Parts: sequence; C-alpha cells; structure tokens
Amino acid sequence: MPVDVMDQIRRNVPRAFLQDVLDSAPAVLRSAAEWAKKADLTPKRSAHVEAFARFQKLEQSFQELGEHHKGECMLGLEIPGTEQTFFQPMERFGSVIVGISSQPEPGALPTKNKTRGGAAAMNLFCTPTLPFEEEFLKEPDLYVAVLVSRDKAMRGKVRDVEIAVIDATFSRFVVRQPLKDFLASYPDAGSITSPVAPAPPPKGPLVKLKSKKSAASSEAASAAPGKQKGK
Repeated sequence: MPVDVMDQIRRNVPRAFLQDVLDSAPAVLRSAAEWAKKADLTPKRSAHVEAFARFQKLEQSFQELGEHHKGECMLGLEIPGTEQTFFQPMERFGSVIVGISSQPEPGALPTKNKTRGGAAAMNLFCTPTLPFEEEFLKEPDLYVAVLVSRDKAMRGKVRDVEIAVIDATFSRFVVRQPLKDFLASYPDAGSITSPVAPAPPPKGPLVKLKSKKSAASSEAASAAPGKQKGK
C-alpha cells in the first residue's frame, strides 16, 4: 500500500523538535534584520547582508535544536541512495531526514542546490507518477523540508512556516502544510498544547504520627474514667 508520508513524519520526528523550530523562527529573523541594520550599509547591500545572515542563523538554530532533541546531524555524511554528500545540516530522526530553508515566496519551492536536490531524490517512492502498491520490507528514507518565508512588508518578520515533501525531480510538492496545523495533527497534540495542571501536593503526611504530648494526653484521658469508678 502507498506510504502515508505525513504519518511517517509523525511516527519519527518528535513533535517538540518541530514546535521549537516553529517557535524560534521569529527570533531568528528578527535577529538577522537587527544585525543587518547595524552594518551601516546602503539599503541594497543591507538587504543582501540580511538574507545571508537569515540563512546562516536559521541553519545554526536548526542544528542546535536537532542536537537538543537527539537528532543525527547529516552534515558531511552521504545522502542515502546516492554518492553525494550533505553539505547542509539536516537532521535524521528514524527514517525521516529534515532540513530547513528560506522560501522565496509563499507556496514556492525552495532554491535547489546539490544537498536539497540529492535529498529529494530519496522521495522517489512517494512520487505520484510511480505507483508503489507493495509493502516495503523497510520503511524508506524520506526527505522533509521546513520552509520559512519572510514578510516582505515588515522587515524581520515571519510570514509563514510550512512543512513539505518535495518530489524526487524537485519540480513540485508532494504535500505541504502550515507547520502549526501539522503539529496539531500529532496524536498527543492536545495534551501538549493544553497541559493538565498537576495535582497539588498533600498538605501533610498521609499517616499522621502522634507526638509525645498528644500521646500523653490520650493516655491521661483513657485513665480518667477508671479513677472516677474507684471513688
């Protein structure tokens, strides 16, 4: 049967990792814009500096988050099924390899380079023109892209963050979705986004031991009726 790529992502990639990538994007773009402003350049040169800084900061933040969430950094390793090398820091979680890139325009494919093109070639099994109906003996490797597009009207602001699977020819999306919506599809999304407050700790021990003073008072109380009968 055909592979459900979105389900494969959910089963392999920690939701917390993708949530952190989504949450960090605004700060990364804002930092790149502020850094470029301080460069004291002409508007055109400043825009070029900002674009370079934005890309570098996105990759660095992505790599740090991947390490934090126990991903395997693929930088310098061989792209599965090819003789090419990863020249960008992508993160492997199980059978899914995740990369990040800037998106020129909302809905547009990211810029193709050797690493992204080689990684997309792994997605041959989910290309609609090649109907795989058989069960795989091993879950095939899948390349997934997190795409960050900036708001051109507001410098340093994020417009969209999407998650997408690109076909093996790097000519179209197999599927793409706003990352925020995809995160809500995780089975445990409700419990993560709306955590239940823990029960308050008990105010005292479950078994209350009598103090010497209270024990003595109890003994005196029990002895009192006997003394009254003797009178």
